[in-house]
Parts: sequence; C-alpha cells; structure tokens
Amino acid sequence: MTSARARASRLARTGQSKESACDVFGLRRTTSALLLAVAATGCTTIVIDADHTRTEQRQTAIATPTAGPSPSSASASPTEKSPSDVPPDAAVSDASTTDVAREAGPAAPTATVSVSPVALTNSVMLISVDGLAARFVDAEITAGSAPTFARLQREGSWTLNARCEARISVTLPNHTSMITGRPAVTVPDLPAETNHGYLENFDPGDSTTLHNRGNPNLAYVTSIFDEVHDRGGFTALYAGKSKFLLFRRSYAAPASRVDLLGPDDGRNKIDSFDVLEDTSALVSEFMEAVETGVGAHPDGPNFTMLHIRDTDSAGHAYGWGTDPYIQALELADYLIGGVLDAIATSEPLRNTVVIVTTDHGGIDLGHYNTALHEVVDIPFFVWGKGIPRGRDLYSVSQGRKDPKDEIPMDAIANQPIRNGDAGNLALSLMGLPAIEGSLHQGLSLEVEAPGADDAGTGE
Repeated sequence: MTSARARASRLARTGQSKESACDVFGLRRTTSALLLAVAATGCTTIVIDADHTRTEQRQTAIATPTAGPSPSSASASPTEKSPSDVPPDAAVSDASTTDVAREAGPAAPTATVSVSPVALTNSVMLISVDGLAARFVDAEITAGSAPTFARLQREGSWTLNARCEARISVTLPNHTSMITGRPAVTVPDLPAETNHGYLENFDPGDSTTLHNRGNPNLAYVTSIFDEVHDRGGFTALYAGKSKFLLFRRSYAAPASRVDLLGPDDGRNKIDSFDVLEDTSALVSEFMEAVETGVGAHPDGPNFTMLHIRDTDSAGHAYGWGTDPYIQALELADYLIGGVLDAIATSEPLRNTVVIVTTDHGGIDLGHYNTALHEVVDIPFFVWGKGIPRGRDLYSVSQGRKDPKDEIPMDAIANQPIRNGDAGNLALSLMGLPAIEGSLHQGLSLEVEAPGADDAGTGE
C-alpha cells in the first residue's frame, strides 16, 4: 500500500485529484516515560448533572515541570465570502436554525469523568494555519523551504496523515470542533445532542452564538475556554478572520454561562482576544499577550490559540499550490519559528506545549469535497518539553489509528487523529478532564518524564 507521505509528495508534484470512497485522560508511569492514558485511579472527579452544574473534589493543582530569514510575504487577503458565495454543502439555511437564544434545553445525562493528579505542562498553545494542506507541507519540508515544520518533525511528534472533520471541511465548523471536541454534523446512531451543529462558514453577527444557532438540542456548547477559565487559568484567542468574533460573543456575557468551578472567575471565558488581518502584527500581539497572561498564571492551566489566515486566503484567491499559496505557507513557517524561539527563551513560557494543525486542506480554489485527500488530509504536530522527539504521532498515541490511504467516516471505530482532537489533547496535557459533552476523546500520548535527557524543545 502506498504510504501517506509518498502519496502526498506525488500529489504535490502533479496536482492530481485522488478520490477515496469517550474516554478520559489519566496519567501513569512507564519505564522511561509518562503515558497520558485512559482510566487513571485516585483522580479528581467531576460530576456533570442534568442541569449543567458541576461539583469537583480537587486532589491536585497543575504541576509545572522542571525544567531563518523571512520569506516573501506576498500572501493574499481577498474579501471573505458572503453567505451567498458559500457552496450548499458548506452552509445551512436560516430555516434550519434559530436566532432566539435558548434559556434552557433538554436535560443532559449525568456523566462522571476523572483526571490524573499529574500534568505535563501548565500551558498549551494551539496554532491553526488555515487551509494548510498536508501534501504541500511535505513538499516544502522535502525542498528545504519550511525549516520550522522540519523542526517540529525533528523536535516533536507529528503526522501528515491526520484528518479534518469527516462530513464538513470549512473553517468555522472545524474550528468549533477544535474548541468544543464535538463533531460538526450529526453522527449516525449517536445522541442528537452529540454534535455542535454550527455548519455555516460566516458570522451572522448581532446576537448569534454557537448556543443559539448551532444544535437546537443543546442549551450550551461548552468549550475548552470554559474548562480552563473556570479553573482560574488564562485563555486567549487571536485570529486573522473577523468571523472568529462568533467565538468571542459565544463565550462572553450574556451568552456564556456562569463559572461552575471553584471561585467565580466571571463569564468572559476568553481573557484576551483580537482579530487582525496583518498576520505579522497579529502574531506579535498574540505573543505579548500570552507571555503576560501565562506569566500571571504560573500554576496554570493556560490555553491560548492563534489562527493564521494566509494560506487559506491565497488558496481561494490563486489556488492551492500556486506561488502565492507557497509564499503564504513559508510565511506561516517563518512566524511559527519565531513563536517556538520565543517559547524556548521565555521563562513564563518555557514549559508550553504547542499543537499545530489546520481546519482543512484544499485543491484548485476550494476545499468543499470531503471525499478528496487533497481536502481532508491535514498535518498535526505536537512540540514541547516532554513530547517525544522525531516520532510519528500515531506511534506514540493510543486511541487513534493511522488511516493510511483511507478517508474514514466518524461513525466507525478506530478513528484517525482529527483536528477536533486538539482541545481535549490540550486539556489532557495539563492533567484536566475532557470538555463537557465532547465526543473527540481518547487520544492519549506517550510523553517523556520530566527531566528525561531527550525531553525538551531543542535547547
């Protein structure tokens, strides 16, 4: 069978289109590593009641472990598509949604989850490079034109054979899956309240939130921002597209819910937020905010998220794989390199683990056909102290299976790593339970024991 890497290289060269037909994280010691695994014992227990209130007996705090030249930035910034420009499979009609905020919803079943009293890190950063097709990352690494992505491979665990959401491959639904751990579209034979249900790829504005325009069976769509903020941690979201204002509105008063855990940290679940189309300025402001915020919360947990728009913008304007697209990819590579350097030299950030992935790939001028490898094959990198170096991500993971050349749906067992795993993976690395109501659970990584010789960020 052709390897995913070989297939990606071939498709990058030829542009050929190829079609193809809940557990919680704990921590246990292995001989030379820690394994983020399922069903730890002696853990913090959280009970989620039918009315969405919680009780938590904490047995631990977050433990802080011991310790190129810029490419051309000629990336495009075309105008965002209006609702009428979005293909039918990338949006839902107003008739299937409601604009009225729901004060209450159907009772949720009681669930009990547990989390290990040990954490690898006090801080996780998620970087989403919009429209970052795996085959072009592979081609640029091979050509020596993406030194940062090569560094992520060399110093972290990675795969170029992850998948986006199984049934929809556009920006807002996939990013919503990242932060909620829920699939976007209803999964056959699963409860109606499983998916987040936000299928539009634009922000209608006004009072629209994930809670009142997504799945009508959900009164509230819990996010990783809730889970971290309500435990007294720092959160941030900096994005290159104004449509991400949907998230700010969804997780701020009056749409957000009250703090359910410990002291009241308020209803603004995202502590620091901004939208800038100038990506270099965006990254600079983001890193300044992150260093300040994480520095003020040294015990964590801290979750920060950066969205880089340029590859997607260039793809829609000029085509995936064109010179402007490759320039945008190289710009992202350069800027992420600066982020990694800052983490390695910053005292507040030096234990931060970085996850780099994307919402979808793309082909020609779009990314709407989920039957195409060019659209659904995505990279997924994990980098930082304690993350195994130079390892295939599937080889150090439990709970996921390399799909090889297949495009598996979400209703089968043995799921691939998906971008929707990012939020719960971040929580597990901080020793926290999965997002309330999430389906994308069970991805667990072997991580090096603190102080192991080969643990670290390349310092």
